[in-house]
Amino acid sequence: MFNASGTLWFTGQAGVYGRVRPASAEVEVFDAPGGPGPYGITATPAGDVYYASLAGSYVGRIDTTTGVTTQLDPPTADQGTRRVWSDSAGRVWSSQWNAGQVAVYDPASDAWSEWRLPGEDPQAYAVYVDRHDDVWLSDFGANALVRFVPETEHFTVFPLPSDPGDVRQIHGRRNELDARRIESIVARVNADGTKQVVSAMYILEFGKGMSDTPEIAGDLTTWHDHQNLCWEGNRLGGRLVDGVCQPGGELRPTPPMLHVWMVPHPCGPFAGIEGHGAGCGHTH
Repeated sequence: MFNASGTLWFTGQAGVYGRVRPASAEVEVFDAPGGPGPYGITATPAGDVYYASLAGSYVGRIDTTTGVTTQLDPPTADQGTRRVWSDSAGRVWSSQWNAGQVAVYDPASDAWSEWRLPGEDPQAYAVYVDRHDDVWLSDFGANALVRFVPETEHFTVFPLPSDPGDVRQIHGRRNELDARRIESIVARVNADGTKQVVSAMYILEFGKGMSDTPEIAGDLTTWHDHQNLCWEGNRLGGRLVDGVCQPGGELRPTPPMLHVWMVPHPCGPFAGIEGHGAGCGHTH
C-alpha cells in the first residue's frame, strides 16, 4: 500500500511491518508490538499509515518518520481486527473477525465506535470504504457482502450467489458506475419540441478501452464505444465520413460507455444506440 509520499508500506503476519522507498530501493522492516498478527494496512488521505493486527486485536498507527507503532486498542477485547480502510476524513474503519463487528477510530477525537453486523453469527473479514464514505464488508458468517451507512447506522445485506463465497478483499473503481455521478445523459426531442431525458450514460475514463470494462451482468449489460465521432472541445462536432470529420471537429474515439434506459427500449434496458452494444438495428 502506497501512502501520499510514495512510500510502499506492508505487513507480515509473522509479526513485522515495513516500508520500501522506491527511489532508493531501501527496505526497512520493523517488529510489531505483541509479535504475530499484522494483517491489513491502509493510508489516510493525509498520508498517515495504520495496520490491523488479527492476532494482537489492535490497530497500529505507524509514525512514518521513525517507523514506530502506537497500539490503538478497540473497546471490545479479543475482537480480532482483520483489515482496515480509511475514509475521506482520515477515520480508520476496521473489520473485527472474532467479534463480528465493524469499528471506526477517529484520530481527531481519539475515539472509537463499534457496530455488530446483522445475523446470528457474523464474521467480518474484508472492509472497504467507497467515495461516499459508505463502508462495505464481507461477512463469512452470512456468506454475504454488507453495506454500512455511518450517517444512519443502517446495514444492508447482499447474499452471495455461491456458498461459500469466501470474499477476502473488496475494492472499488473510482467514479465508475456510480448512480450518484452520471457522466452523461441522452435526451429525446419530442414532436412538440420539448426534450425528455431517456437514458443515463456511464463512461469510463479517457484512455481506457473495451478490455477495461467491468463485468456486471454478462451479455445483458453490453458496453460499446464510438470510433467515428469528431469533437470540438467537449461538444460533438461531426462524424468521420470517408476519412474526414464532417461538418467539423477532431476525431477522438470515445472510451467505453454503458446506457441505462429510463424508458422502454426495443433492444433492452442497457442497449446502445445506432446498432451499438446490443447488436440491435434500432436507432434513436
